[in-house]
Amino acid sequence: MDFNLHLPHPALQPYIHHYVITELGMPNAWSTVAMPPPGCGVMGVVVGDTKILFKDGEAAAPAPLMSYAGQLTSFKELQMFGRRSLVYVVMKPCGAYRLLGIGQYHCTNRSSDLLDLLPAKERSIQHQF
Repeated sequence: MDFNLHLPHPALQPYIHHYVITELGMPNAWSTVAMPPPGCGVMGVVVGDTKILFKDGEAAAPAPLMSYAGQLTSFKELQMFGRRSLVYVVMKPCGAYRLLGIGQYHCTNRSSDLLDLLPAKERSIQHQF
């Protein structure tokens, strides 16, 4: 897995640790994606308009194009179909709360569509894509 780390703009550095740009998976095949506990919240954005198909156990479901995952408390493995480019925004502890109003306690071991966590006015961005 190749990845590039980028530092945020100085105005965002109190909230964001770094950005990661990477490609995951194999073309037209299932592959295992391993996620160690990052210790903080992470926003993930799929580059392009094709959703990622994840399988946790037997059920396969598409992941949202923009998601927010809270702190994991244990190592997690998922199956992913296809190869996709992703951008991850790795938040600092309490950064998501201070920047977006997303409390880390309620998101521990969970991932949600980022648009579901934003107020209705900000969700209108989905219709602009």
